[in-house]
Amino acid sequence: MKIGEVARQVDLPTSTIRYYEKIGILPIPARESGQRNYKENSVDLLKVVKMARSLGFSLTEIKPLLDAFQTKDQPSNVCKEITHRKMVELDELINKMIEMKSALAKGLDCECTDVCECYLHPQRSDLSLVSLTQPPTYPKPVRV
Repeated sequence: MKIGEVARQVDLPTSTIRYYEKIGILPIPARESGQRNYKENSVDLLKVVKMARSLGFSLTEIKPLLDAFQTKDQPSNVCKEITHRKMVELDELINKMIEMKSALAKGLDCECTDVCECYLHPQRSDLSLVSLTQPPTYPKPVRV
């Protein structure tokens, strides 16, 4: 399958597919008459990468998972491990966003006339950017 067809099937630019090859996310395909000839599973692999990216995984986080599938080295355990780390990261981000929203809500009632009275001023004792909740804990994945 040519790169253009792969790109159409996964809705990615050909430049992204070539970049994924360059950094080792996608195996370098065999060439026929100088053109890349992708295996059918390349589409599935790119769909997984695209979904993982949409969930916030970086290419650096995705690569070990794809490598585990190539080596058959317990890919489900690798997936659980990177998913656990991403969930902890998201919990921290969610808590930070809750803090930010709470701080911004104070601005809706702002009637200050002096910068020192502004809800954004760090000296204001009624505004604290301390975690409102502790992030939930998830069981660590078990390595086999």
